[in-house]
Amino acid sequence: MTQKGTLTASNNIDAAGKAQIQRARTVILSAYTFENVRLLFLSADTKHRRGLGNNSGQLGQNFMTKMF
Repeated sequence: MTQKGTLTASNNIDAAGKAQIQRARTVILSAYTFENVRLLFLSADTKHRRGLGNNSGQLGQNFMTKMF
């Protein structure tokens, strides 16, 4: 959820399959590298046509992961 361009809550599905809304002052995206990039691409809307954090088109272009 957003309010004036600021994330204020997240939508989640609980173990019973019921949709839940968790409000928060701060939301941190902390998934694995590939999932973070995928979620940022999926965040595209009318204000961020190429996804959040992708104004320069570099999202997903220069990232590294550590396997061990």
